[in-house]
Amino acid sequence: MLRSSRVFPVIACALGLATAPLAQSGFELTSGAAADPALSNHGTDTALWLPGIASDFQFVAGGSFVEDSTTGRAVVKGEAVSASTGYRLAMFFEFWDRSAPGDSNYPPSGSPKLDGLTSGAFASNGGPIDPSTWVYYRSMDGQLIGLGALDGLKIDLDRRGPAFQVGVGANLRNANRGGSTWFNLNLLSQPFSGPHLSVNHGDLNVDFGSGDFEQCVLPVAPNSNYAQCGDVHNFWVENGYSPQDFVFLAGGSLIERADGTATLSGRIGRLSNLREAFDVEVAFGGRVDPTDANYPPAGSPKLDCLSTSALVQNGGPVDTDSWHYYTTVQGTLEGLFDYAGAEVSIGRRGPAVQVGHGADLKSIEYGLSNWLDLQVITPPTTGTNLPVFQHGDFNLRLADDCRDLDQPCLPTSVTPSTLPTVTADCFRITGCDMQNVTGIRFNGQDYTSQDPCDLGRGYFELIDEHTLCFYPPNCLTPGCRGMRLIGVDGFQTGRFDVCLTDPTRPVMVCAPRHPVGKEQRLYLHDGDVPEPNLMFAVVSPSDRPSIMPGIIELGLGDNFTMYFCGIGFSDDCVEDSLGVIPEILRGRTLYFQTAVLNVSIPVLPVPVSDVCSTVYY
Repeated sequence: MLRSSRVFPVIACALGLATAPLAQSGFELTSGAAADPALSNHGTDTALWLPGIASDFQFVAGGSFVEDSTTGRAVVKGEAVSASTGYRLAMFFEFWDRSAPGDSNYPPSGSPKLDGLTSGAFASNGGPIDPSTWVYYRSMDGQLIGLGALDGLKIDLDRRGPAFQVGVGANLRNANRGGSTWFNLNLLSQPFSGPHLSVNHGDLNVDFGSGDFEQCVLPVAPNSNYAQCGDVHNFWVENGYSPQDFVFLAGGSLIERADGTATLSGRIGRLSNLREAFDVEVAFGGRVDPTDANYPPAGSPKLDCLSTSALVQNGGPVDTDSWHYYTTVQGTLEGLFDYAGAEVSIGRRGPAVQVGHGADLKSIEYGLSNWLDLQVITPPTTGTNLPVFQHGDFNLRLADDCRDLDQPCLPTSVTPSTLPTVTADCFRITGCDMQNVTGIRFNGQDYTSQDPCDLGRGYFELIDEHTLCFYPPNCLTPGCRGMRLIGVDGFQTGRFDVCLTDPTRPVMVCAPRHPVGKEQRLYLHDGDVPEPNLMFAVVSPSDRPSIMPGIIELGLGDNFTMYFCGIGFSDDCVEDSLGVIPEILRGRTLYFQTAVLNVSIPVLPVPVSDVCSTVYY
């Protein structure tokens, strides 16, 4: 929708006329104005009142107010949901023809709008609200677009009665800085399916606030009514991956700030192999809003994947004039798990980062997308091959309500159902939406680590969207225990039970891979060797055996020439620390084994565990 308020700057540039630089005032957050009974007799707390649809809409995503005193323009936009019906709407209001105190013909005819304020609210009666300080916008238009169950709904807006008013108490609900206005509704199209709506007018009553504006990154759900691409990815790389692979796991967020900067962060992983993952940290800057003279940035918007019929100028619901942009991009991907040690730089490629309803180019939901230049700075230290990254893109859905994330379901299977109390094995759990597991509740405690260095102390490993492994703490008392999967916002699945039992022979557990610079622990169990006994941890750089026939047979030590034997432990289950692994061991392998000596009546040959080994990186 081309706004008439942009005509003068366009004509001025075409004629070569000098225009004053435009002042970007930054954006403010919006929320429904809560009624203060001491100041207002309105009994409802609502951002958007729409008789015929719902009367209790509140902002849930993208709620912002931007005004520019130089151009005399302002924008209110965001997404609202009705608590009573669940209906969702994308909304965009544009205001111009600003009128401030001291201007001629101030206030505009028919203004201010004062319905609902008590007499004690006004400064003339000792209250906090002084309408003579308010600012007004005489002209307005806008649009409401149905989302979800209201998909297909389109409504145009125009001014009804008093001008849009902005200031302390201008929301007519409290003494916060805010705004309000009446407007007419012009129904352009009904929802594709669902309710048949009848509308006439409505009003907007909002608070404006400062601070950081954080929203969750959600899975993208392509809508074939509007998108030409059906890929369900958050992050795409041009080399070596299925476009559906990389998605943000629970915890992805975008934080926007009033200074025109934003930060995207979180963890991404491949749904087919969640061990191939990165931590993402990207800084965006140079915000450009619809009120700015350089709007939109050169080369923007980016419209690939969006059907042309989805655009408002072609009768669709997506108005690119409602989006805002970031012109600078700088960040990194830090490798995790199989990609540990990898670093990939991120920069802008082509169009600016775009944010708004339909900006993810896969739907008309509130989202973000942009092209990226990628460069591998360092490869993984784990030895895993990382394809040559050159470019990619983000396609993100954003929302305030993180509960829209799919929660993990009650597992369909757990194998095995019983493990030894000292083991390097895991409970392999199969179910759905495992990528959104944030922890395991087991034996009354929450385990949130995904670090294999926590072998023995409890951690979990995401395999893919259907599978995860939980490595229980070693040396627990035998018995059966309840387990639950923890999802977003502390959600927990129903309980399922697994069991631990003492091993029947000596056991040694060590991490198969371990980084230098971190402490390493070993876990030993004497099995069913008669007591009293002592357990010894034997360490060697060689996996050649050491054998004394009839006495002891070790699978390491090169005939007792290359080994170290630690102190003896009298407990039946032990955690033994090797300390912090030094740099000299990088790229090398150590082998470990347990020998158990009965100190009363020796058992010969001396019972030993299997050999385990650790590669250091």
